[in-house]
Amino acid sequence: MDEFEEFWKLYPRKAAKADARKAWKQVEKIRPPIADLMKSLHAARASKQWQKDEGEFIPYPASFLRGERWSDEYEVDLANLSSGKSKVCRYCSALSVGSVDGRYHCRDHGDLAMDGVASNVVSIKA
Repeated sequence: MDEFEEFWKLYPRKAAKADARKAWKQVEKIRPPIADLMKSLHAARASKQWQKDEGEFIPYPASFLRGERWSDEYEVDLANLSSGKSKVCRYCSALSVGSVDGRYHCRDHGDLAMDGVASNVVSIKA
């Protein structure tokens, strides 16, 4: 799979793929490495801004690319953040080792999850 297709697969708003591919080529020289772009996309997907009103305000993929939105800061509830392969701890964003009532936690924060402590909401510069 080429890098654009990897981006497209993860991007939640499937609209105007041809324009997104054109934007992909236009930002080639300023676009971060694909791993960094995907981290940014994971943060954006977990952000309050993108989850508001069932994702109604998620930008078109071409707008995300042309606007260099990978460098935006997002307010993210760590409980909504996931890596490409697994969930992350809602308290510190380390890889999760389990969950309690939907609260994913790492080894260090299992007690907080067991006690039902609310998750942290943080600002992430993607």
